[in-house]
Amino acid sequence: LRQANEGLERRVESRTAELQQANRDLSAAKLEAEQANLSKTRFLAAASHDLLQPLAASRLYLGALAERRMAPRNREMVGSSLAALDAVDELLTTLLDISRLDAGMQPVEPADVAVDELIAAIVAEHRMMAEAKGLKLRGVGSSLVVRTDPKLLGRILRNFVANAVRYTERGRILIGCRREKRALLIGVWDTGCGIPAGKVDEVFEEFRRLPAASDSNNRGIGLGLAIVKRIARTLDLPILVRSTPQK
Repeated sequence: LRQANEGLERRVESRTAELQQANRDLSAAKLEAEQANLSKTRFLAAASHDLLQPLAASRLYLGALAERRMAPRNREMVGSSLAALDAVDELLTTLLDISRLDAGMQPVEPADVAVDELIAAIVAEHRMMAEAKGLKLRGVGSSLVVRTDPKLLGRILRNFVANAVRYTERGRILIGCRREKRALLIGVWDTGCGIPAGKVDEVFEEFRRLPAASDSNNRGIGLGLAIVKRIARTLDLPILVRSTPQK
């Protein structure tokens, strides 16, 4: 019995040592993966920033060219070139924002935010775009003041409103507030194409666009909600989505 106990103890010690070594190896591998991911994110941020500079110069040259006299066909080509550069600029700027958020390099500056003023500003910014599609855009504010980063909160809400305008063909869009105990729900409601229940999480993934959204004439690049997800995580704010297809 004593020999059996000693043998069992040796086996336990051996297995414990193996497990500890495996845990050390796993921790080292995890740390290496995190450092590689951080390095990739920083490289992407630097590359996006550097690419934006020649793009800005190209836009200046094309803008100066557009002011000159030229044949209608040439003017059309210049306009198309400017539109293409704008699209690339938007993509690189968005990638830069994502890389900053992933790397934890996005500064958070909390302040007192007057909800009424923020909603009024967002409605004013998007009203012409909504009216051009025959949509009614309305804002219902709140007298409450919230404490968070106003720029990042505004970024979240602007993404939601822009998406609502983009994917709503008829009807109305409302940005408003509801008091919930000691919190404030700020929401965007619309009569757009809707999202199937099993696809809600997918719309927050990078470059993911649902088929109904892909058929829209005013297509996005599929990064707006990926940024929303990261900003919400940075600000420790929950995101709630309720949607019914075709409603």
